[in-house]
Amino acid sequence: MDDSKVRNRYIHSLTTYLLAGGRAEEPAGDLHLSEAVQTWRESVQPGSGRTVLILDQLEEILTLNPADWDAKEDFFRELGMLLKTEPVWALLSMREDYMGGLDRYLRFLPGHLRSRYRLDFLSRADAKLAMRVPAMQQRVDFKPEAMEALADLLAVVAVQRPGEEPKIISAPYIEPFQLQVVCRLLWKNIRKDRGDDFPTIEPTDIETHADIDKALTLHFSETVANVAERADADERTIRDWFEHDLITKQHFRSQTLNLPRTANSQQVLSLLEDGYLIRGNARGSSIWYELTHDRLIGPVLASNDTWRRDNLEAWQAAAYNWDANDRQRAFLLQPHELPMALVRRDIPDSGITDVERAFLKASVNQARENGMLARTKFAMSLLAWVVIAQAIVIVGLVIGLIVK
Repeated sequence: MDDSKVRNRYIHSLTTYLLAGGRAEEPAGDLHLSEAVQTWRESVQPGSGRTVLILDQLEEILTLNPADWDAKEDFFRELGMLLKTEPVWALLSMREDYMGGLDRYLRFLPGHLRSRYRLDFLSRADAKLAMRVPAMQQRVDFKPEAMEALADLLAVVAVQRPGEEPKIISAPYIEPFQLQVVCRLLWKNIRKDRGDDFPTIEPTDIETHADIDKALTLHFSETVANVAERADADERTIRDWFEHDLITKQHFRSQTLNLPRTANSQQVLSLLEDGYLIRGNARGSSIWYELTHDRLIGPVLASNDTWRRDNLEAWQAAAYNWDANDRQRAFLLQPHELPMALVRRDIPDSGITDVERAFLKASVNQARENGMLARTKFAMSLLAWVVIAQAIVIVGLVIGLIVK
């Protein structure tokens, strides 16, 4: 709907979610939140039962447009009035680093959000519970020694102090995301190795099949491919964005304001956040994006390298290698390796990346320089033989004169 016909973009977004569902028709742009909830209750939840609204990613209200305070106040005012006057509860979910931004709007909400619950990382005991219960539901006994071994693998964190190399140290917690992707790969590998009906998960299974970097690499590969398909975007561009904008040359995590230069870039970012690969951090009126975890750096680079070898021409993969090695001449193509179809009709202005174009130009220039050097060496060698031949002739003449 045209924004000019919407009274409040945040209220309209919520009422559309409640009432439109999968239908193409949106609710009226001036509909109040209380009216939308009442309509929803009458159609979906008739009677006097209590309704619970779950508003996930509430931080988007704060980050979409940091300057529209009035619209935000209207939203929280209507939400607060709804909670005060109707049998409605609300569960608001958001990242804790944005909690301070709600302070301006707390006065509109009953209880000023005094009831809060922080979702922390998993303790080792909680992580073991998350390992054991799903396995039990499939009638598989996750052995205590195996759970302990997997917890040891996961309870680590990379720490880097100024002027020092990163160090991997033990941590008192386990990140749920890593636990999930590792257990998924572990289960898949055990089924492949032992069949569908395996009664236990043993410590040997952890040693053989629990590879954290491999699990993260697989998760990255599957997520990026899925995002590219759903957003009708270019997978190669997304992968390049990860490597060039989110990871430094020294293989550290970086932040960027740049979007992937592909179709539907905003949808791509949203889906990548849903896949726990990136997160956005609001600073003033800008949003900076970064990897969710340092441990993703290696898997991203490994996945990209494999994808390029499987999907690109050899010279294109070599271009990435040249760029990653500070564009040293030693990594340029040899003359017989050049894609002559491109060189004969000159290097095109479109259809290849900036790195590939620079790589081809540098390789062609080096080949030409080497050709000139070779011709120069040949000419100098020929000249040397001429001089030697002349010297031999002169010596022969001198000897002949002496003999006479």
